[in-house]
Amino acid sequence: MRLTGARLLIFLFVSLSAGVSAQENTQEVERFALIVGANDGGANRITLRYAADDARAVANVLEDLGGVPPKNRIFLIAPDRREFIGALDQIETLIAAASGSGRRVELIFYYSGHSDEFGLLLSGHAVGYGALKARINAMVADVKVVILDSCASGAMTRRKGGRRIAPFMADSSVQLKGHAYLTSTAEDEAAQESDKIAGSFFTHYFVSGLRGAADMSNDGRVTLNEAYHFTFTETLGRTEATESGAQHASYDISLTGSGDLVLTDLRETSAALSFAEDIEGRLYVRDSEGQLAVELSKTTDRASTVGLEPGDYRAVLDRRGEFFLTEFRLGNEQTVQLSMNNFVPIDSESTIARGLGAVEKKYTHVVFNIGLFPPVEINKAFDEPILNNVSLSLLANEQDKLQGLALTTIINWQNDDMEGLNIAGITNVTQRDAKGVALAGAVNYIGRDVTGLQLGAFYNHTERHFTGLQLGLVDYTGGNFTGAQLALVDIAVGNFKGGQIGLLNITVDNVLGAQLALANLTIGNVKGGQFSLASWTQGDVVGGQFALSNITTGTIRGGQVAYLNITSGQEESHGAQIGFLNVNRGKLRGTQIGFVNYADYVDVPIGVISIIPHGMLHGNFWISDTAVINAGMKMGGKYVYNIFSVGYQPLAERQNFVWGYGLGGHIPINNDWFLDIDVMHFNHHDIENFHTRGFVEKLRLIAGWQFHEKAALIFGPALNLFWRQDKEFRYRDVSYLPGFRVASDIYLAPGFMTGFQI
Repeated sequence: MRLTGARLLIFLFVSLSAGVSAQENTQEVERFALIVGANDGGANRITLRYAADDARAVANVLEDLGGVPPKNRIFLIAPDRREFIGALDQIETLIAAASGSGRRVELIFYYSGHSDEFGLLLSGHAVGYGALKARINAMVADVKVVILDSCASGAMTRRKGGRRIAPFMADSSVQLKGHAYLTSTAEDEAAQESDKIAGSFFTHYFVSGLRGAADMSNDGRVTLNEAYHFTFTETLGRTEATESGAQHASYDISLTGSGDLVLTDLRETSAALSFAEDIEGRLYVRDSEGQLAVELSKTTDRASTVGLEPGDYRAVLDRRGEFFLTEFRLGNEQTVQLSMNNFVPIDSESTIARGLGAVEKKYTHVVFNIGLFPPVEINKAFDEPILNNVSLSLLANEQDKLQGLALTTIINWQNDDMEGLNIAGITNVTQRDAKGVALAGAVNYIGRDVTGLQLGAFYNHTERHFTGLQLGLVDYTGGNFTGAQLALVDIAVGNFKGGQIGLLNITVDNVLGAQLALANLTIGNVKGGQFSLASWTQGDVVGGQFALSNITTGTIRGGQVAYLNITSGQEESHGAQIGFLNVNRGKLRGTQIGFVNYADYVDVPIGVISIIPHGMLHGNFWISDTAVINAGMKMGGKYVYNIFSVGYQPLAERQNFVWGYGLGGHIPINNDWFLDIDVMHFNHHDIENFHTRGFVEKLRLIAGWQFHEKAALIFGPALNLFWRQDKEFRYRDVSYLPGFRVASDIYLAPGFMTGFQI
């Protein structure tokens, strides 16, 4: 749960507007931003869904309209504590380089994620409020704005005596210096996020307002007063009735000076959308991916303009319960103007209970129907719609509604509902809802909902929702179904809950349950599991995939177990990949276990080769008792690493070339110290002929002192187990330290290592 309380907006924009309103302040402004989104707060905390999306939305609007160029922005998604501290160092360096140029320098720090009364929580590791304030206060920016969109973040300002002041601050010039620490909640409040808007309430309306929804004066600029009125009104209206209730922002503000605070200038946008005066109602503008870009209320007394990125959009207008739709494309450097002529009426989603107000259809009750085929049957003697209890035919029979039993060698046909049992040599056809059992030698087809059981030797087909069980050579459901399909081929075009068991399972939508087959194909999301020789999901997986190969184009939350596991989603995954080859193109909060592991980031990679581009990657150089010169590469995730090394031992009676491989665990202690524990295998070769002479298994306990951001001193004891392959190879050819013979060819001995890590 997360949301920034609306009143923090007023203080945020005191610092933002100086660089945008050049006509009121001639001093050149350079603005910097550090923006962080972190869904993971650590163990025992609910993983957020939209913190990263909120941070991305703020980053985009600051770049598009807020005067923050890409070179002055650092954007982090799901950083650990060390990455976060490194970003603070980087932004401080950028600000210091700009501060001596005579320009006005501003810093914006935005954090969306978990926190408690003591500090920010990054994957369970805390960054204390006091330490954060000290770092930011030490930076040389003229104005520093800190925004925390997280639970209990008001504790940060409470410690400094945060207070409330009048919401409007404006003057004829911008002359501000100082800082503002802004938080989304009071110290005992929980912030809120919404699935419906796919983000926090405040950030959604905050971004909408800055893009132009708050421009009440229609001058192409969003001022502080406009942004405050819009965001406060919209956010308060959406949170007062939630379970957590309305939120109250807190702050510690120390800004001196004055200014007419223009926050964003819509005239500088590369693409704009204009709503004509004749449009009235609530407007929702979504991009090509269905994300809500802007939401605003429009009256007929003024036109409105919003700044958007180029692309395809659709707008829905809600005018007092009447709905209208238009679709359009925004090109670069283009303004599209919409009027009511561009909108077409659409049907709203009905909320009336099913059947309410419907005219009941009247049937003529004919208990028994028999015939060769229509019109040679009893039912054709009646003009009204027919309700049968029993219907028999040698070739085909037709009834409007069936309550009972229909038997035929070729076709049973119901124009309306069927309740009971349908049995046919070839085909059963029902055009409306069916309840009961349909048995066919070849095909069952039902045009609407099904409740019960369909058994077909060849083909079962349901065009809409189906609850029950289908058994056949091929099962196809054209809408949602709840239950199970058992066939050589299962196809469900729509959501389904339950299970599919067949030669091939295909679902063109979401799966909630399980798929069991030689191959599983889901164009949508999976919640439950896929069990097959091959599983492919074009969406997210929540649950598990178990197959020879698992391929998911989205993210996983659960596990993949296969010879080959591939997850190509760019967002954060949670769980485990277990296989020979594991690939995760995004960030995996969990474990990879395999011979080869690849992930942009993973917490615990366990394998022979683990390639983590955004994980641990260090060069190691050390001396030890078994090799005087050693160089290695340590790579892995946050807590587990692999290490590969080469070495040279010139001090023994016969010089040795050494190569090694190991697996270890990394334990961060604080910013200055860490502890590594690893097990390494070393091969010793004769330097002349490269003949393998013996082996050393080494258990190492390594302390690390991070005396520089990119350098550490490493040292510690080791325990060596020596065993030889060449009978002429002796322990003293490896080490001069005393050893203890435990068998004829095996020695146990103490050891050491010391060196540097970069």
